[in-house]
Formats: sequence, C-alpha cells, structure tokens
Amino acid sequence: MATCYYCKKNKPVKHLHRTVFSDKEFCSEKCFYKYRKEKKHKTDYNQIGVILGVVGLVVLPLLFGIIAVIFGAIAKGKGSEKNGAIILGIVDIVWWYIALAIGFTLF
Repeated sequence: MATCYYCKKNKPVKHLHRTVFSDKEFCSEKCFYKYRKEKKHKTDYNQIGVILGVVGLVVLPLLFGIIAVIFGAIAKGKGSEKNGAIILGIVDIVWWYIALAIGFTLF
C-alpha cells in the first residue's frame, strides 16, 4: 500500500502512476491530471508583488508599495515563505516619505 499524492488515499502499489520529473505517486490518471491542472493555474502572488515593488521604486512609490504589501500578504496567507513583496512594498512606502520630506525642505 502507498499513499496517493493528490487524494491522500492508500492504494495498492500496482495501480500507482509515477510522474517523469518527480517522485510523486498518484493512484490514478484522474488524480494526476487534477494535480497538474491545479499546479499549472496556481498564481504566485509574491512574484507579482515583487514586480510591483520594483516598479514602485521608480514610479508612484506609495501606490505600488501598498499594492505590493497587499500581494505579499495574500501570498503569506496562501502559505508562501517568501517575503520579497512585503519588504519591497515597505521600502517603496519609506522611499515615498523620504522623497516627500526632501521635497518639502527644498521648496
């Protein structure tokens, strides 16, 4: 008996399907294709947040910083261990406050 990676049911070993690129075992092709479909359409919110954070370093740092922090928080809520979006979002917001302070002191 072995456990199917997708449905977590114990099935006889002779019915398991092994994927080519990993050691994950599936009890049927139905479980394998469901797993592939879910994995393919999974959105990486942290990656989107990092891109927005980098854009925010140059253009509209307050807006893009807040959005980057929101996307980072969504990624954290979905179990991501990456912090790049949150950190870049905070850097954007701090950068905006620094630029605002410098702008007020110069003019």
